[in-house]
Amino acid sequence: MNGKQLIYRNGRLQLPADIADWSASELAGWLQLLPLDDRVRAFRALPFNRAAMGYMALPAVDRATLLGALNGDNRRRLAVLSGVDSLVETLRNADTSTRTAVLAELPETRRGEVEARLEALAAQEAALAGQQGKGRRKTWGGAVGRMLRRRGRRHTPAA
Repeated sequence: MNGKQLIYRNGRLQLPADIADWSASELAGWLQLLPLDDRVRAFRALPFNRAAMGYMALPAVDRATLLGALNGDNRRRLAVLSGVDSLVETLRNADTSTRTAVLAELPETRRGEVEARLEALAAQEAALAGQQGKGRRKTWGGAVGRMLRRRGRRHTPAA
């Protein structure tokens, strides 16, 4: 990322001069290089359409982190622009306070759909976790204890 280096002047991040010409993936890559505070400042300094392109190209975990750090207006605008699948994926990776804030700012019709998908995913994950718990293999330590109990001897640990 030659021309996309982080440049600080007087302790402040400087946006590259040609940032308006970058593709969404280049912009997302550059945003990922920044610490969260600078990422928020850079997002707010960019024209909103460019910033939104970079946001949408970020991985879901980074989108969730950035969404939580933004102010309510930017959060609401990004949530409305995001597709339902993208928003659900982002909110799955977000902390509770971010998830609550974003859901509260969504229009009622959109909120219902997003909440329903989040609940369905949570139920699916819980069912999957329950299936994995049932198929556990017994440990060798438990097997030795059972074997000793069957023989009528008591297993006492060595001191």
